[in-house]
Amino acid sequence: PVDTVTTFEANDLELGMALDITGSMSGRKLADLKTAATDLISILMPGGVRPNRVRIGLAPYAAAIQLGAYADRASNGTSRDGCVRERTGRSAYLDDSILDGGAYRGTGSFSDIDPTEGRQGYFCPAATIVPLTEDKAALTASISRYVANGATAGHIGAQWAWNLISPNFASLWPSESEPVAYHDRTTTKALILMTDGIFNTAYANANSSAQVLSVCTGLGDKGVKVHTVAFEAPASAKTMLQECARRAGGEFHDARDGDELRQTFVVIAQSLNGLRLTQ
Repeated sequence: PVDTVTTFEANDLELGMALDITGSMSGRKLADLKTAATDLISILMPGGVRPNRVRIGLAPYAAAIQLGAYADRASNGTSRDGCVRERTGRSAYLDDSILDGGAYRGTGSFSDIDPTEGRQGYFCPAATIVPLTEDKAALTASISRYVANGATAGHIGAQWAWNLISPNFASLWPSESEPVAYHDRTTTKALILMTDGIFNTAYANANSSAQVLSVCTGLGDKGVKVHTVAFEAPASAKTMLQECARRAGGEFHDARDGDELRQTFVVIAQSLNGLRLTQ
């Protein structure tokens, strides 16, 4: 017989999930993502009394990200469809507050789009960002409604997954969703960046792949635990995600099919929960 011993390190957890809901995720792949993400939430938010507080936020992205009720303030009134793009200037790849770093660009005008990227495949997803919450049912219901369409602005998804857990954005979210301070010694801040393809859509600054690497550097500087996930992705996308994980001091995961994606999310959930074998 073999005896095993496990330990549970009960830190509180704030997790932002940047999930790819672009056109290439249509059909089986989107169904696989829904299953994997729901599994992760079930592991991190089991029924009954928990020894730690777990809050999760969702940032589903396509060619932009849908902020819904938060779009007007985040874009300084320039978003016409609830979606925003990246911002420019010194805070383009940081989590500086809107007051300190400026507003994000709305989607009302495309006159400044890079002619090599952006306009083709634009899609403002209906799936709205979900600020940090302990409501398991609300999270899983939101995921179940995802629809795949549009091109891939992964840097915008990564940035807003970060903004969900950044204390600098506390004033944008409802009081129950306000992130705690960095390095409070009791809370783990983590981010999942998942995609099945190349980041091919940007509107300012540089191409999407280059921009996301700058975001990853910023995440590493703040001590956020980053997990990047390639799902049936091409080699160039894997290279990008590996570099992102390296810059952030995080972990890269390669899922070659739906079963592996599900197992990857299970492994990430167990890691974030602090559940590990000690014997």
